[in-house]
Amino acid sequence: MVGLRGEELYDVLAQVKADYVEVKLQEWEVFSLKLYDGQVQDIRAYEDRKVGLRALKNGSWLVLSSAKGEKVSDLVEKAKRLIAKLPHGDARLALVSRHKDRYALRKEDIGLESKVEFFRQLESVATEDVLVWSVPIRYTEVVESKHVITSEGVDVLQKIPFVLLSITVNTATTSHSRLFGGVGGFAALDAGKIMENVREMCKAAVAQLTAKRVSGKFKTIFSPSAAGTLAEKVAHMLEADFVRDGISALRAAFERGERVAPAFFSLSDAPLDGCFCFYKYDDEGVAARKKRLIEKGVPEELIHSRETAASFETAPNGGGRGPLGAMPMPRTSAAFINRSDASFDEIMDVKQGIYVGGIAESNVSVRDGNFKMLAQECYLVENGELKKPLGAVTLVGNLLELLRGIEMVGDDFELANITFDEKAGQVVHVCSGGPHLRVAEVKVV
Repeated sequence: MVGLRGEELYDVLAQVKADYVEVKLQEWEVFSLKLYDGQVQDIRAYEDRKVGLRALKNGSWLVLSSAKGEKVSDLVEKAKRLIAKLPHGDARLALVSRHKDRYALRKEDIGLESKVEFFRQLESVATEDVLVWSVPIRYTEVVESKHVITSEGVDVLQKIPFVLLSITVNTATTSHSRLFGGVGGFAALDAGKIMENVREMCKAAVAQLTAKRVSGKFKTIFSPSAAGTLAEKVAHMLEADFVRDGISALRAAFERGERVAPAFFSLSDAPLDGCFCFYKYDDEGVAARKKRLIEKGVPEELIHSRETAASFETAPNGGGRGPLGAMPMPRTSAAFINRSDASFDEIMDVKQGIYVGGIAESNVSVRDGNFKMLAQECYLVENGELKKPLGAVTLVGNLLELLRGIEMVGDDFELANITFDEKAGQVVHVCSGGPHLRVAEVKVV
């Protein structure tokens, strides 16, 4: 594939005969390093490129991608042989209009020495407290190019530079980790905000060494980060394949237009500009846009791939995502709770409750909404003020009941989380966030 150009993708398209053919050229430029105990370790830099091919014939799919060292001509011949053997099926795609676009986001960078100096500053700040044992830092840059052409006249090329910073604060018995990222190169990172977050992580990790545990049912205030985790989990329930296949706990409410949350609660999904999950076109070449998943407490829209959009007889909305060589599925991009009108002081105005700073681990059933979440950076709230830090806090309950129990949604907003989400063996990066919010009662065990 060395030297493969966009024009040659059309040659592939012409040689493969099917009802629908899609060819994708994906290229990566990757640089990464690790900083530990002030020393730069494990520097890696490499480039890679692969070709993916999807063909729909008689309602059945063929999905292929080039193996390392495989010639494109061999991939084409393999596709020809396998297409002839496809059985009849019922798959179909929602229509999209012909369109062509070239989009490239400029990379704004600084020198490697300046980056390493910043990482050492982070480590130095984090280890000012002798109770912090180590602060491993991993930094990654990826310039990703995707060129998608189809037999229906779609031809889109997007080139986006991503940057990701992973920081972990370790004490003798506690560990707090966060991911920071964006698009546009190192300049996309807010150095001051990252430094502030590292200080908060250290404070929470050290406080947890002697913090007491609580149990019972509490009014619970969720930070933008913790609210973002809730947003992501609810958004998964509104991925169209889960609803179509009867797996989602929100299927009935979506079909009937039933209220699932207060009228001041709305939930959206969109690959927002600047966020680590940004894209202009999804992995099917469909233009991305904002999806209004829940509007004024009522499920309104689903996240669609072209195939699920056909099932629901609606237009695709840019939610088809998946790695090269796999079927794109409806996937969350950046899920967020829309801001409302409650001030932080109003949300904090409780006699007794808990404040949840973030969710370290979560297990949520799409089918029934039951959840178990390990929270971190938690504090007891008394008379509207944050008091003593709490030890490990595990939240359990049902997500649908939690939605109904939301008392207030704040007027602030932060897209606070980056995660790597797995679905049917496929992993994509997902962002989430929102404002502060308060729930009437959550069980802590």
